[in-house]
Amino acid sequence: MSVIVNQCGFSLQTGTKILGWLYLIGGFLLMLKIAMMMPDHPETNILIGVMVGSVVWNAVNILLLFSAHKNSRPSLMLPWLICKAVIVLVGIGLEVFWSISLIMEDQLDNANQRVIGFGKEIEILFFFAFGSALGIYFWLVVYSYYQQLKEELSSSTKDKFQFSKFNSSNDV
Repeated sequence: MSVIVNQCGFSLQTGTKILGWLYLIGGFLLMLKIAMMMPDHPETNILIGVMVGSVVWNAVNILLLFSAHKNSRPSLMLPWLICKAVIVLVGIGLEVFWSISLIMEDQLDNANQRVIGFGKEIEILFFFAFGSALGIYFWLVVYSYYQQLKEELSSSTKDKFQFSKFNSSNDV
């Protein structure tokens, strides 16, 4: 099943390259920020975990960029597709958890007759929702390119096979 996503006038290959480069640059900037925070931060174990995750994410982005630039090897896109799906699902899970905790907190505050403003909380929920929607869209762009590349490579393999079959019958 092929999903084709319109990505603002770019080809799927170009959209995948742009996403790969943006995520790679963002990953390196995150690694730099974490490295600068480590000496002063009391919880370095958490920062080390985030740093390891950033290294893995950058490696996955390099595989994506290699596949997109060579316009071949769609299997190199699978780690990116899997990691991005996990990241989006975790983001959606955090959003649901945050929403439930805000509702529970609101009910407790109403029971105590206190009124609090939800401006900041709504901004955070909107940020998570917008980020999740963008993440799903970006995943669909790369998945569409993955499907397109698989179809192109399988059809070119079939054409080569049929052509070689045609040539062998002429030799007789």
